[in-house]
Amino acid sequence: QQPAMLNRSGALWKCPLTTFTNDCEQVITDGKRTIDSDNLMPPLDDEIKDNQWLGVTVRSQGAGGKVIVCAHRYIRKGEEYQWGQGLCYSLTQRLDYEDSWEPCKGKPTNL
Repeated sequence: QQPAMLNRSGALWKCPLTTFTNDCEQVITDGKRTIDSDNLMPPLDDEIKDNQWLGVTVRSQGAGGKVIVCAHRYIRKGEEYQWGQGLCYSLTQRLDYEDSWEPCKGKPTNL
């Protein structure tokens, strides 16, 4: 599931350790704007999510800990520039949405 018609935006999947090929389930992250709603929102006018590669980086704190999934090619755009901000989602140990942030937001640029 994607919030809009996106190309190579990526996804996170959870799968049990079995030999079945159809028992995976998508973890809904991209497009969630609040913890209280499962409604997926399309990208904002200043976002580029095509080719963001969500899921290329996934990290866990281990048993009982949080999970982070990132889209390192997520872009914010202005009138004259585009900034590669990256976008990460924090998930609970049950892979429920908790928070999102842009790890490179506010970092210096060489402009």
